[in-house]
Amino acid sequence: MGTVNQQIKSFINVTYEYHLRKTEKNLIQLQRQLQILSVVSDLSIFEPISMETLEFFVCLEKLLIESDQKSPLSWKVINLLLHISHSPKVRKAMRDEMQLLPVISQYLTNSKLSKDKSHKTLLLLQDLSYGIKIQRREAWLINIMPYLISMILDSENLNNEIEPALIILSNICRGNPPAISLLRESSERKMLLRSLTNLRSPTHRVQLVVSEIMIYINVDYTKLGTDQIIHTLDLLFMVAADGITNENENMLQLARDVFEEFANQSDICVAFKKYSKFESIIENIMNCINEKSSPQCVGIACELLALVILLEYEYSPRVLESLLTEMLSWLPNKESGIGVHKLFQALISISSDSLITSNLEKMLEYLKECLTLNESECTVKVADWVSSVMNIIEALCFKDATIHFNLAKSFSPAILSSLINQLLKEPDNEIYKCDSQSSISSVSDCQEMSQLSKRKATLFSQSTQRTLMDSISEAVVQILSVIKHLCSQNPEFKIEYRQILGNPRVMKYIVFCQRSSKMNLVKRASSVLSEESIPGENLGALIKAHAEANIPCQSFNDVREYDYPESSYQASSSSPLSVPPLSEEAIDKLLSKLNGTVEKAELKDIPLTEVMGLYEFKLVALIHNERNLQNALAAADSQVRETRLELLQAKAESSKLRSMLMTWEERLQKSKEENIGMHSRINEIQQSARKLRNELVKESTRLERENASLKGELLNSRQEIEKKVEENNHLQRQIEVAASEQKSSQKFIKQLQDDIQKLNDSLLKSEEEKKKIKREVEDLEKEGEKQEKKYSLLKKENNELEMLIRSHEESLAEKENQIDQMHKENATLKKIQDMIHNISSGKTGKI
Repeated sequence: MGTVNQQIKSFINVTYEYHLRKTEKNLIQLQRQLQILSVVSDLSIFEPISMETLEFFVCLEKLLIESDQKSPLSWKVINLLLHISHSPKVRKAMRDEMQLLPVISQYLTNSKLSKDKSHKTLLLLQDLSYGIKIQRREAWLINIMPYLISMILDSENLNNEIEPALIILSNICRGNPPAISLLRESSERKMLLRSLTNLRSPTHRVQLVVSEIMIYINVDYTKLGTDQIIHTLDLLFMVAADGITNENENMLQLARDVFEEFANQSDICVAFKKYSKFESIIENIMNCINEKSSPQCVGIACELLALVILLEYEYSPRVLESLLTEMLSWLPNKESGIGVHKLFQALISISSDSLITSNLEKMLEYLKECLTLNESECTVKVADWVSSVMNIIEALCFKDATIHFNLAKSFSPAILSSLINQLLKEPDNEIYKCDSQSSISSVSDCQEMSQLSKRKATLFSQSTQRTLMDSISEAVVQILSVIKHLCSQNPEFKIEYRQILGNPRVMKYIVFCQRSSKMNLVKRASSVLSEESIPGENLGALIKAHAEANIPCQSFNDVREYDYPESSYQASSSSPLSVPPLSEEAIDKLLSKLNGTVEKAELKDIPLTEVMGLYEFKLVALIHNERNLQNALAAADSQVRETRLELLQAKAESSKLRSMLMTWEERLQKSKEENIGMHSRINEIQQSARKLRNELVKESTRLERENASLKGELLNSRQEIEKKVEENNHLQRQIEVAASEQKSSQKFIKQLQDDIQKLNDSLLKSEEEKKKIKREVEDLEKEGEKQEKKYSLLKKENNELEMLIRSHEESLAEKENQIDQMHKENATLKKIQDMIHNISSGKTGKI
């Protein structure tokens, strides 16, 4: 089967082949590829961060739009989308960047699906519609809203279809005023309200969704009853408690989103403050949280508690203290996200200084642990984490002077400076690079899908980098704001503050934050840039950052034209109702007569059937105009989507060209610096060459003088050599004589060696005998040692026996003394006895 990346490429190739030649063979291969991709377990490969995955989504969109809705091909596409939507990142990209929600809603409304297929498609829409932001009335919204309402009205009891329909309707309306106004303008609004009132659900989650939709349907929030809002709050907190107990993130997210949506409405928020169970609800939620709770659920629950605390409700200090102490251990838990940090920021804003001071030591310890980042690369999650921690520290800065002093003591300038350095690390942008050798290059007739996928690839990478830029800018400005607050406690923070502002890379993020849409960030960035503490040598970096931020985007007219594919909405522009060209004018003229523009006498001459016929024609004309407007709106939506891609493509290309220009400018500056260095190097080499030339001249003259002297020495040496040759001949003769003498001495040496060998043999024998004697002596010594040991033992035993005898003798003497004393005592006693006897016998004689 190959790797997953190869499977995606194979699917793209097969899709292009199918669009070129819609044969049975290509259809079977395409269905097989869809089936293979529907069982892939690693969903991260579907994240649209490369050219292949983006072409993959474009192919799916084309198949869903152009395929026959009754064919199994479109349903396999829905199954694949339902499978990959389990990944949160892929689901978010499908909703925002790829914008597949209008296409899937069109498929649902236009196709006659079975109950099972309709239920699965609704589940897909339920996942994709969560968190959607709608700025205007789009064509798909006008179609899907009546479809969902009719589905709810047609179902008398709660079943598998109506539950996702209710959730989709609430997701579309939540935080989207165009969708809410469209719901209120529906002709079936009262019927829907009646149906929702009579609807009974066994789960608190669906009851909360129903209550939320009923509140949306009401045109005026001020006319809502307090009982209805309190009932909604009861349901909301029951859903939150069930979500924590069952570790269901979806239920907790629903409770948090509904509470946040209604808390932002001033009319409903007034009724919220009349709710008297907030403290008991907080205690109940805290009782549900324990050490075994899911960190993600704890984070969402803390976000809900933060929203509750910020309602300006008067809470007792006991509740705030228990909430603060019990949630301290969750503060450095990164799996719970920034929800716990939002709760602590809300608690600090309303808690007293004494309560904060009593828990300050542990809080500072956990905050320092939070700022220990293990990630080697800065991501959006890391930057948001740092921003949330800085928000807590900044909230503590507004407390009393003792807390402010302890903050400056705990967080040194080096810690905050290292955080900024870690945030300014260059991210690895390899994942945003698109493969230029795409599989689409093999198919020449599919340039349209290739261009669209390239636009969406650049769009996604640009939006991803933009989000990272937003997060890093916010974190940098938050850190600078904290350092600025701590300057009054420690002068080192002032020095570090100036050093950070002296970094040219920081200016880019400050200027970017100044141009943000968040008022708080704009205020902080402006306060940094308006101070006199910015070093003069860094004004160039500040001006450059402002210039880059002020570069205008290319106008829409400058974007190169693109031949858009014919929209699926335009295919349905023809209406079955046909009206003659002049019928509308004639109808308007006759209706103007009916409206009183002519005398009443003329109205009497017009038959009633003709008047009714005119109204029918007018109704047909209005229906025709409405459908034309809907088709035009659908086509405009499609055109806007493509235009948005074109515009963002132009922005992306402009950003790329700007970055390339900056790169080339840096290279040019480096080359100029290298050129200056090379010129100085050449001058140094020339000077060293002159010195070497002078030294070579001096060395050559010296060598010539030495050569002349060496020639004279050579003549003298030749004469000496001749003398040496004669001496050598004489020595040669002497050597011959010495050689004969050596032979005779060798014979003598051989005889001596034989004698030495004999002596060695006799010496070896004597050595062996000596060793034997030595062994015997050692044995005797060992035996003597043993005998000595035995003697010492016997002597010791003898001494012990003597001592024992002495002790026995002493004890025997003592016993004898005792016996003598006893004899003496017995004798005295006997005398006494005799005396007593004598006395007693005398008395008896007298008697």
